[in-house]
Amino acid sequence: MRSLNISVIFLAILAHSSVDAVLKETNPAVVCKFLNGKGLITGPWKDYGPGGSSAGNFGCHTPYKNVGTGFPLPNNLAYYVDGQPSKAGLLYLVLNVNNRKQAVAAHQALLDAAASLAEKASGKPLPDSIREAITAGKPASLSSAGTRIRVTRFDWPTGKGYDIKVSFE
Repeated sequence: MRSLNISVIFLAILAHSSVDAVLKETNPAVVCKFLNGKGLITGPWKDYGPGGSSAGNFGCHTPYKNVGTGFPLPNNLAYYVDGQPSKAGLLYLVLNVNNRKQAVAAHQALLDAAASLAEKASGKPLPDSIREAITAGKPASLSSAGTRIRVTRFDWPTGKGYDIKVSFE
């Protein structure tokens, strides 16, 4: 019976910690402007209708900002925020690498934006393991100051490029 009680307590702690992820700021009017200083300026907070993300159907996002040059397309970076009518819940950056010759510079631009976003989203610096994952273009995941941070990579079926997403929730 003692073993069962310990298991139940352990599961309760796990369940609590997995839903206890928090952002330092959730006001859409503030969160949407987190990266204005990096030239990533979003449109207004709006209802995207049915089919939004797990964070909700509301959000704001930037147009893609070119990072370097390239033909037919340069690498580019965008910032997105998803949430409920009055609460942001998911913040993320997407880097499209269209020009592999300039991938290092593109990863650096993503790292710079992610470091700024980490400070504003969690109040803490971007963890070293996440920095390394962004630089290497590899997946990683961890929680820092109650904020879940994930790096994912998707290689396009064409073989011509990939995208890296860094999310905070």
